[in-house]
Amino acid sequence: FYYEDYQTELANLAKMRMHSVLGFLLLTAICTHTLSSIVSVGSLLVFYGLLSPYASLYKAEKPFLSTLARAHNASGFWSPAWASIIVYSAVPGMEWARVIPVGIGMVILYLIIHFAGLFIETRRYPDRYPNIHAEPDTVLNKKRLITMLVLAICMILTIVVLNLAAGWELMVAVCITAILFPAVVALLQRKLPEYRTGLKTYYDKQLPKVQGQVALFMISGFFGNALSVSGVGELLAGYLPTWLTAYPPLMVAALMLMLILPSLIGVHPLAPGTALLAALTPAAVGLSTYTFGLSIIVGWLLAILGGPSLRRPSCWPL
Repeated sequence: FYYEDYQTELANLAKMRMHSVLGFLLLTAICTHTLSSIVSVGSLLVFYGLLSPYASLYKAEKPFLSTLARAHNASGFWSPAWASIIVYSAVPGMEWARVIPVGIGMVILYLIIHFAGLFIETRRYPDRYPNIHAEPDTVLNKKRLITMLVLAICMILTIVVLNLAAGWELMVAVCITAILFPAVVALLQRKLPEYRTGLKTYYDKQLPKVQGQVALFMISGFFGNALSVSGVGELLAGYLPTWLTAYPPLMVAALMLMLILPSLIGVHPLAPGTALLAALTPAAVGLSTYTFGLSIIVGWLLAILGGPSLRRPSCWPL
């Protein structure tokens, strides 16, 4: 996505088509969510740097940041680039491809609620956010925008095909696609010099910044496997009160709270999430496979939004 100057075209699209603040924020949400589904938190870096100057023109810095964070966070419902994909790999019988329509439906509902709040605010304070207009000589390269959209769709479809048609495990399909897809696109677009430069930048500058995240995943994976081997899940399920397992809505709420409450004191939801996946089975808590998995994912995303360690992403200025 750095082989061509897609960022400038997105900025031109905002200026030419999105005159009001709601249009600008809708563009922010769609672009951030689309890119987050492929590169996860990297989309925050891209679109904060790209669109934050235009947010100041609308005098909408705060709505811009909330839209950016929520659109990124919403990709966790279905994206193969999110840590929540662990749920689809860890819960037996839960197929990622079948969850995609449900996940996208939840994304739409999630963003409708967000924009309903923004709409009410703009109607209550009509003079707070001014309209902007593009300069007369601004030109939009639609072909470049279509190319970006096609690349995003092709990358997702590649993972789906490898997972379903080839029968590969989801995590394997994601890794293979991440390694091969940029190289194939570079060959097709004749961008091999840009590919080599990007690869060197990635290994020299970006990878060293995520050492903590790698350590967190390794520790959580070890802890989860230890819980699974020890058989603590069967013991834990036996201690759950009958009134909780007998009423699925209460069990769903309990699972979500197990992720949300620790996040309020700074515990990353990856740790309790991995523990729940290893220690419990859907049948043990009286839930279906998909209800169990989606409950953990929704709780995970709410924990990330509410946790103090993630309220101010590192890509935003202090």
